[in-house]
Amino acid sequence: MNLNLHTPQETPPVNEPNIPPPPLPDDEPVPVQEPPLSPRPSDPPLRMQG
Repeated sequence: MNLNLHTPQETPPVNEPNIPPPPLPDDEPVPVQEPPLSPRPSDPPLRMQG
C-alpha cells in the first residue's frame, strides 16, 4: 500500500479499476445479515426501523 502512495501517477489509474473491488466488501456484510434474517424474521425489521 505504501508503494502506491509514493507513486501519485499510478494512484489515479489504480483507483479506477479498484472502484469495482470496493463493492465486494459491501457484499460480505449483506450475506452475513441474510442468515440471521431467516432464523429471526423479527430481528431484521427492528434493526431496519432503528
